[in-house]
Amino acid sequence: MRIGASAARAERLISGFQARGYLDDAGYARRWARDRLSRKPMGRGRLEAELMAKGVASNVVADTLDELYREQHEQALAEELARRTAVTPAFLRRRGFQEEVIEAVLGAAYRQDGEPSAIQRRGRAQDRQRLGAP
Repeated sequence: MRIGASAARAERLISGFQARGYLDDAGYARRWARDRLSRKPMGRGRLEAELMAKGVASNVVADTLDELYREQHEQALAEELARRTAVTPAFLRRRGFQEEVIEAVLGAAYRQDGEPSAIQRRGRAQDRQRLGAP
């Protein structure tokens, strides 16, 4: 019984796999990332980390992210999440969205400095009115 294959046979197999697109890291990264975004919308930062964890080369990751987020903007993904479920800044941050995107999606209700925004102050005033407090 023979173990392994000759160098020539290995070369032919690899050439055949490449010709069929089986050894295409960029294609794999695009397909995987597109599928991942469709199932679980996330920001560029998180998707980058997931691709890197899969062992995709950093230049392939960068090209993939540029292509995907050119097709579907990060803010649109965050807005889709906000429509489907109640979101907080922390939730969007865990999903890898940038602070500017979080602020744009959640609007004036979100202020990173911890001070209540105009919307939060207005909501508190309305709550006090409903409860009959001054």
